[in-house]
Amino acid sequence: MRRLLPFLALVLGASLAPAQERLRIEGLQGRVETLGSSERVELLTGLGPRDCTGPGLLEAGSMASARLFWPARASLLTQGRAGLEWRGASEVFLRVFELQHGELEVRRGPLLLELPWCWNARFETGAYRLRSLPGGVLEIETVAGAAPRLWWSRDGLMRPCAGPACGERVLLPPDWSTTSRGAPERHAPWAQVSWPWGQAPEALQVTVEPQPPPAEAAPAQSEPLPPFDAQLWHGHAREELELVGACAVERRDDLALERTEQGGITLRLRSDARAPTWVLRAGTDLELAPGTLVVLDAQGTLRANLGAIRSHAVAKDRPAPQAAGIARRP
Repeated sequence: MRRLLPFLALVLGASLAPAQERLRIEGLQGRVETLGSSERVELLTGLGPRDCTGPGLLEAGSMASARLFWPARASLLTQGRAGLEWRGASEVFLRVFELQHGELEVRRGPLLLELPWCWNARFETGAYRLRSLPGGVLEIETVAGAAPRLWWSRDGLMRPCAGPACGERVLLPPDWSTTSRGAPERHAPWAQVSWPWGQAPEALQVTVEPQPPPAEAAPAQSEPLPPFDAQLWHGHAREELELVGACAVERRDDLALERTEQGGITLRLRSDARAPTWVLRAGTDLELAPGTLVVLDAQGTLRANLGAIRSHAVAKDRPAPQAAGIARRP
């Protein structure tokens, strides 16, 4: 029997390991709401830690506090407004729509954060402080441990940036782009930071053999766009909108959009947005107040929401978004 004890301990430890990797959320104070696979909004404040087996969303009010943690791996304590998304399936990942203030501790990484304004961060081991500053700037401070890895990624381009060392801070601005940095080569990120493997890369010699120019094809004749009356679309021009599924949404940097596995979309407007945003549909239009999150299915039907929304009737002579010549979001 004694010989079997180590084997039983190993089996029990292996069976408990997946549960320990699961994300748990606890609402400490204020309004802390979650929206999971059940598509029902749940208020977590005062209920103790809750297991989150599948993907979901968290919304916390301005005076709220919540704790998200993977036991023995990482934990995040939020204070103030927060909008977060997790993927479930033991994946140590968070998408940050908004975070007023957060205390992050990573004991066994990596922990991946998808931050606002196309920024991303990877944390290995250490303690960090994250907070939002006026103007949408996100500040990351390394309190102890290893410096995080930061990079900016958009439209197939990636620019790595040096993370803050212990005791340092870094500011991630919302208006950063490859053109604002004045990079001479759009696809050469290593010209901006030190080479991470200790030595600078050797110059790549490329020889291109001359080839005859291809025959010019006749330009394709595009169909004329249907007429578009901005008054029927709440004052928005056709170029200011983009088609996502069965809905048209505004092109805005403070509006985060994520496609769901079922073909729907999740929209989240930052709480510091200066104006509401519109979700234009065939039946009724939705007006989202700042700080609101909505989940729509593939047909544009509202499935759930966190925050304030208003429904507006659509004019009878307005076409459906799919028939208005609005460019589809890639």
